[in-house]
Amino acid sequence: MIKRVLALSGLAVSAAFIALLAFPGLKYTIYRELPVDLRWKISYLTSDKFLVGMVFLIERDNALLLVRHRYQDAWGLPGGWVEHGETIEQAVRRELREEIGARVISTSVMEVRKPAYTPVVDIAVRCQIEPGEMLFNDSEVVETRFFPREGLPDDILYTHKPYIQRFIALSGLATAASAEPRPATGATPVP
Repeated sequence: MIKRVLALSGLAVSAAFIALLAFPGLKYTIYRELPVDLRWKISYLTSDKFLVGMVFLIERDNALLLVRHRYQDAWGLPGGWVEHGETIEQAVRRELREEIGARVISTSVMEVRKPAYTPVVDIAVRCQIEPGEMLFNDSEVVETRFFPREGLPDDILYTHKPYIQRFIALSGLATAASAEPRPATGATPVP
């Protein structure tokens, strides 16, 4: 009896699969008839999942802020990940407070990218921060500097270069690698 039930179930599943192949619109008709919560679950299970990463472009006196992370061998933009339940704005504020001790005045999304073959969506965010010294998290960041646009270092993370180039292009200024970097200045402690 069990073998017969399994055989009939397998036959029913095969027939349903063939029907869906033969009539592509049928799956949408069936889907529409399902309860909404079940539709959401099906959509979630069959959809790709992505991490949302952010890089921050912060300028002061025509100089761009770069950081050197403990786990990187090159300069890069400050950045981080959006955590579950956060808005982009909340994530920007949290990451900049954690990473460099900065308070955000304003933000604007400059660019959103989905690099091919990765489960990541990247958001480049222009940020204005309060003046003052940055008190960086030395367990993550070992150095912060504002580099003049014309004096950006050669050793910048290759994944961050396109964002920096776009930022400079949008700002209407060209770059040349010649000037010496300046250390970050000012003081605003993190609460």
